[in-house]
Amino acid sequence: MGAKHKTISIFVNQVEYRTAKQEMTSAEIRALATVPLDFELFEVRGDFTVSVGIQRVVQLHDRSSFRALPGPTSQSWRLFRPQ
Repeated sequence: MGAKHKTISIFVNQVEYRTAKQEMTSAEIRALATVPLDFELFEVRGDFTVSVGIQRVVQLHDRSSFRALPGPTSQSWRLFRPQ
């Protein structure tokens, strides 16, 4: 019998996604959560957020949390920019 793969929950913008991977690149996380490529991804670590570059490999833990926000080149950026 093959080994069972434990799935873990990760959250992107408070939406839960399940994966059996223990590590993923930012690009893989974005694809899983259907985050637009012109958005920036941040890993939430307690009270801090850390930018996750597109090819950076992230070690995942159950309930890892990320935020995806429009980047400065995003068409949505103007919605978040102070006037």
